[in-house]
Amino acid sequence: MKKSLEAFDSLVLIKVMGKLDDIYRSPFIYEIGSFESIGFKNFQNFNEIIDAIYRSASIVEGVGYYEYRNQIRESIYFCYKDGTKASFILPFRKDNKTHYFTMSVAKGDDGLHVLFVYMEESKLYNFEDLYFGTFKDSLTGLFNYKTLVTHISDNKRRGFLCLFDLNKFKPINDEFGHEMGDKVLIKIGEYLISISSMNEVFYRRSGDEFMILVFEHDIDYVLSLIKKIEERIENLANELNVNIHTSAAFGVLELSDSSDLDYETQSKLTDLAMYQAKKSHKLYHYITHDDAINIIEKGDLDNRINEIAREIKR
Repeated sequence: MKKSLEAFDSLVLIKVMGKLDDIYRSPFIYEIGSFESIGFKNFQNFNEIIDAIYRSASIVEGVGYYEYRNQIRESIYFCYKDGTKASFILPFRKDNKTHYFTMSVAKGDDGLHVLFVYMEESKLYNFEDLYFGTFKDSLTGLFNYKTLVTHISDNKRRGFLCLFDLNKFKPINDEFGHEMGDKVLIKIGEYLISISSMNEVFYRRSGDEFMILVFEHDIDYVLSLIKKIEERIENLANELNVNIHTSAAFGVLELSDSSDLDYETQSKLTDLAMYQAKKSHKLYHYITHDDAINIIEKGDLDNRINEIAREIKR
């Protein structure tokens, strides 16, 4: 009997019989195994499970902490309502280590049946590395292009989208080598991560191009943030102890909660704003939402970008 029970050391099967409007608070009925047998305290309901999710795990950060929690809640709700099966990976934190469980939910005649499988280290699964590569840029640690597109496409909040790249970055690669160029990008990434929050999210779009999503702040705050980033970039020569000269140009786009502009259009508008800043030899150029609509209605966005880009290269 003992040998057969060992097969369940890394899994827990529970049943939930509560009503739909109380499903998250309904008590778990443990049918096979327990979290205590794996070194955790037994969770009492879905709310405790969701509250225990480790918010700094890459798998959660990639989607967004609140978005990930909401996805789990919605999946549980719809599984109970119409039988749609769902499966998630749950990161929990214990003793300064992240531990992973898969959670699979299915509806039965007597309520929801939920299977948790503990992903032991010996199984060679490293979800942090797996999802880091999915959601984040491997060089800088910032969110990558794929995540940028997802976040902007899903965004329905008022805020600002900013784009900046590094002036005179190519000469750094040419004179000091690509290793030094990478060090510059890594330093910028480290700084942006250090000042990031739920309301300021940073991305590496490509090469030396970075983007910022800002919420819950006004344009004055955004401009102060831009100045801080520019000061740090101009100080890179001192940080790296090398004779380089670089700065940044920023394009800023106002986002509206009523806008239906897609990612590609918003990205092009920030391109236009950044090129305008370069052309004028200014730190930034700001396009309001109304200005953006007027530009789009004229139908010459691509032409304006190409024309300014050519002027800059002359």
